[in-house]
Amino acid sequence: MSLDPTRRRIRDEMAHHLSELEAQLQAEGMCHEEAVAEAARRFGDQNRIEQATRAVAPGWGTWTRRVDVVRQDVTHAIRQMRRHGLVSGLTVSTLVVGVAATAVVFSVVHAVVLSPLPFYEPDLLVHISQTSPQGRRYSISEPNFVDFRARQRSFV
Repeated sequence: MSLDPTRRRIRDEMAHHLSELEAQLQAEGMCHEEAVAEAARRFGDQNRIEQATRAVAPGWGTWTRRVDVVRQDVTHAIRQMRRHGLVSGLTVSTLVVGVAATAVVFSVVHAVVLSPLPFYEPDLLVHISQTSPQGRRYSISEPNFVDFRARQRSFV
């Protein structure tokens, strides 16, 4: 028969404390058997301690217990928000601004960087420009583009 996780955790914790107490008593000069007996006497009734701990343990147990814990947390949060209205308002407004800014940044990044270009084969696009005698680059005029397109032999 296996123990439920809460009971196993409680027993492991009690065993840890007992072994710590035994080690402390042995360090003070008791032999192993005397330290085990004295640690058990000082620690007390383990069944009573386990029952008392299970009664207050925040174990999640059943589904209804989980829902009840969440309901208690939400009602406590709402009470605290009502009690401290200014802090709650600032917190909520900060969250709204943060979420909105994140959404805007993601939208821009998605549109500019992540989404593909709206062309059939965007990896075959080229940019054509001209260079002035002073070395500055600038866009070409439409008549020059028509001439370039008519005379080009590099692109199929």
